[in-house]
Amino acid sequence: MMENERFWPYWAATRRLVVVLALICFLANLFGLIFSHLLDDFRLFGFPLGFLITGQFLVLLSIGIVFWFTGFQDQIDAHYGADEDL
Repeated sequence: MMENERFWPYWAATRRLVVVLALICFLANLFGLIFSHLLDDFRLFGFPLGFLITGQFLVLLSIGIVFWFTGFQDQIDAHYGADEDL
């Protein structure tokens, strides 16, 4: 498997990626929930905009972040030689 000291930069890059994307997801959800009531006066497709943002957009954003993570993780894997050839 992987040597401990040799892959410290790999794990540091992976940890940094996870922290940044989790922070983006957390802040987007936090601000979406805090400020959603301000957007309820506006309507889109007959629904309050705050409801659409918290109920739909934030879920789609979270799913997008997962796909974004896999793309960046593949780049990190390739850079450090830990990638898999499929």
